Amino acid sequence: MHTAFETVRINVRLKTGGIRRDTFISSCALAGCSLIGLIFYFRNLSEANIISFYILGILLIASLTSHWAYGAISSVVGVILFNCLYAYPRFNFYVYDLQYVITMIVMLVASLITNYVMTLFRWQLDREYHLRLSNERIAREAEVERLRANLLRSISHDLRTPLTSISGNADILLNNWNQIKPDSREQLCQNIHEDSEWLINLVENLLFVTRIEDGVMPIRTEPEVLQEIIPEALNRLAKRAKGYDVSLEAPEELLVVKIDAGLFMQVIINIVDNAIKFTPLGSEIKIRAFRRGSQAVLEVADTGCGISDENKQKVFEMFYTTSNKSGDSRRGIGLGLPLCQSIVRAHGGTIHIADNVPSGTVVSFSMHLEEVRLENEYIGN
Repeated sequence: MHTAFETVRINVRLKTGGIRRDTFISSCALAGCSLIGLIFYFRNLSEANIISFYILGILLIASLTSHWAYGAISSVVGVILFNCLYAYPRFNFYVYDLQYVITMIVMLVASLITNYVMTLFRWQLDREYHLRLSNERIAREAEVERLRANLLRSISHDLRTPLTSISGNADILLNNWNQIKPDSREQLCQNIHEDSEWLINLVENLLFVTRIEDGVMPIRTEPEVLQEIIPEALNRLAKRAKGYDVSLEAPEELLVVKIDAGLFMQVIINIVDNAIKFTPLGSEIKIRAFRRGSQAVLEVADTGCGISDENKQKVFEMFYTTSNKSGDSRRGIGLGLPLCQSIVRAHGGTIHIADNVPSGTVVSFSMHLEEVRLENEYIGN
């Protein structure tokens, strides 16, 4: 962090640099106008052409410098240069001809008016620019508030159902343990466990939401083998996937991608969990990893009810949920796929949804492959 003294010194340095830049621009513009004016003078062209170039130079100075004073000072300096270089007698400040006095007065007034108009124009542009920035900031804040309100609304609605179920089932077990048959007790415990797993997944997604700042996901990437991340993610879904035929197909070739392993595990968990949620019990869910050119691709295909063309893009919108009924009759809050898209895009990848023929959905994402460099060690005798 900068100290107060360092901050002042930096500001002075920036201000000094700006003064030097504006002075340089003004000097170059006036020198260029004077050079062109001398060419016109020796070719016996009208003095009106010389005055026009000086006014054009003032316009350029007022456009490029950071303060109106540069244009005003340049207007005075331009008149002095015109007097010295073109008015008789030349190369001094005396003016014997009244015509030149009138010409220089008109030139000064025209230059000052040009500078004034250009300054007003710049002020208007700056005002509109800052107004636009302010409106964009207000719009961003309003969007954040809208998302926060939607999040709180969704959480309050969707947490109530599993929490009520957990509380009710736990109450039954506590008060009627001896009267409940073992099979029923096991089923109640299973229901509590499933609701708890769903809540854990929801909380993890919410934690990832808090890591998205201004649309940018903070990530710490390292080269990872995709074939090692997939089984680890599936292990966390083992109980959730009980009753489904989940298969994994991966090549022998190592698919190395530069990713944040923790974030990508959540991507895989969300996609597979969606497949489980909207696929009938006992169905097959195929997970396939493969190479496509310079890309590593992961596909998750289910045989559920599928997603309509109208909803294929909408499912990536935060808090959007389809009307399809999930297998466990629990409505999601629309965080899973939007988070997957944010994470994949933050890694420079792409994510797509397509139809699985004859029924179901294929969700796939692709990432740039990293080169695998193997170092050979030669051991001498």
